[in-house]
Amino acid sequence: MKKSGKWLIAAAAFIAVGTLLLVFAFGMSRRNDSVFDAMEYEPRTVTIEEDFRGIMIRTHTEDISLLPSNDGKCKVVFYEPEKAEFGAAVSDGILSVESEPDNGKWYEHFSFFSSTGQRKIAVYLPGKDYAKLSVQGSTGDIRIPMGFSFESIEIGVSTGDVDCAAACSGTVFVKASTGDIRLSQLNAAQIDLSVSTGAVKLDSVSCTGSLGISVSTGKTALTNVSCGVFTSEGSTGDVSLTNVTADKLLSVTRSTGDVKLHRCDAASLDLHTTTGSVNCSLLSPKTFNARTGTGHVSVPENFGADGKCEVSTTTGDIKIEIAE
Repeated sequence: MKKSGKWLIAAAAFIAVGTLLLVFAFGMSRRNDSVFDAMEYEPRTVTIEEDFRGIMIRTHTEDISLLPSNDGKCKVVFYEPEKAEFGAAVSDGILSVESEPDNGKWYEHFSFFSSTGQRKIAVYLPGKDYAKLSVQGSTGDIRIPMGFSFESIEIGVSTGDVDCAAACSGTVFVKASTGDIRLSQLNAAQIDLSVSTGAVKLDSVSCTGSLGISVSTGKTALTNVSCGVFTSEGSTGDVSLTNVTADKLLSVTRSTGDVKLHRCDAASLDLHTTTGSVNCSLLSPKTFNARTGTGHVSVPENFGADGKCEVSTTTGDIKIEIAE
């Protein structure tokens, strides 16, 4: 090997070792007082004096939280880097909360350079009932607790989890690229959920109209849910429904994944998966039409049934029973 080649290999090795030592040193500095402690995100508060009915939030890397106000005043608290640009104001009855992208140095984005790590925005609301809530974020979690009610809820996030427990008299629309969607203790007229890579979890949710869930890759789990029509489509991921009832139709379609229903029911059921098994316990008899390419089929006899249940899988077993 030529000397120049050996020198290049040696130089690369020294650089790699130096980088590891630098990372370790910065990580250890978080455990003690250091110059990096000065990079903590100090809370900066904007007090809102005007009345408003709607809320619109546009952010980039912040976690977003709606919280009840303890003093009857609206306050928006920003936990941002010193040079970050942000603001909150009311216009035409809409509270607008916005932040600009973080244009800091690349190394400032790593958590071990800061004792806090994540940028955050907390919105303290004095009332309980509002019109439209619209939240659009890039990277960050969104949390909306119980106690608030909106006429419509629209949430979009690229990378982050969404937790929502607010009531809604209209439509709840949530779309995420990478992250989980969790709804709990929520009532709405219509629900539309979409996620590319992530799980969808619903607990104690009531929807008078349609409830639709679209998943590319991820699990779907529902517990104690009622709606008019339930539809779930996805490519890869298991579906688990417990105590889920639909007045008209309950439909599940997957390319790869198991479909499990425990004490569920609807006037009509359509359950289809290409690679996976179907295991169900229903609350009332149905007229069953079950087909599998490779697997076993076990369904109750068709007697006294008012509705129908269509089930198919290419590879997997089908087992259905009527719950006692």
